[in-house]
Amino acid sequence: MWSDIAGYGGQLIRNTHQANEIYSRFLSALGTPQVSSMTGRHRRHLALELGKASDLRLLIVDEIQDVLLSTPRQQELALLATKDLMNSLKVPVLALGTEDARHSLEADQHLKRRFQFRELPAWRADEYLCHFLEAYESTLPLKKRSGLGSHSIMKVLVKETEGLMGEIVERLRNAAAIAIASGIERITVDLIKRARYEVPLTGISENRTEWRAGTEEVA
Repeated sequence: MWSDIAGYGGQLIRNTHQANEIYSRFLSALGTPQVSSMTGRHRRHLALELGKASDLRLLIVDEIQDVLLSTPRQQELALLATKDLMNSLKVPVLALGTEDARHSLEADQHLKRRFQFRELPAWRADEYLCHFLEAYESTLPLKKRSGLGSHSIMKVLVKETEGLMGEIVERLRNAAAIAIASGIERITVDLIKRARYEVPLTGISENRTEWRAGTEEVA
């Protein structure tokens, strides 16, 4: 979903303390420290000031259903906060979420007019998925190269996850945790299949944040 919201005349939110999630996410994305004692009004003011000062060109709201799928009142305030950012910062907004999130946005006539909705296709075993997997592999703390962009791994991933991004990432994280726990230190087709049923006792250790790329090649 994308929207060019320049010049939008939306309603400003009043009870901002009830829509902290939107402003908190925005501040976190800007790397701004936050304390629990900050009021909703303070968060809103800080978010708008920093947004304007940072020469913001695009606002991305990922997993927007997390803040929309709540009580009707909370949903209303979250939508008001979203419109507030759109109106005040006057930048394009890209909102990503599930079909339920789309229904919530379409229920608001102002947002429905401003957004154009696009359904993202599932991943396929092609060059785009290859590039994503290669980039994702570089973030994993494994000692050996996995070759996630290989056709054999892509084919299995797409088949096992139906090409859904969240499922792909979760499967790879579980497979990486199993690889570390078992000492294999790289993700294989077998581990990807095992990760569907086998839940690792612990996640990927945050102490192993450095991936030693190139130390060992895929056998």
